[in-house]
Amino acid sequence: PASDLGATVTDNVDQNLGLKYFLNGALVSNIVIDTSAAATDTIDYVATDNAGNTATSTRTVIVESPATAEPAPTP
Repeated sequence: PASDLGATVTDNVDQNLGLKYFLNGALVSNIVIDTSAAATDTIDYVATDNAGNTATSTRTVIVESPATAEPAPTP
């Protein structure tokens, strides 16, 4: 598995921002991606200030299957 390094949130007024992480639509406390199989995962970072303003940033992570080498032709 691979761990996400997270996000940094800043606001020009409010320094007490709530930040929530969603992996494929599910609220999680830590983002861990399974890299053992091909998949496409969506990470949403949702920040909310004390006034209720919300901002979302989305990251798509594509895990591809390793390329399989074809055997060399026999002479």
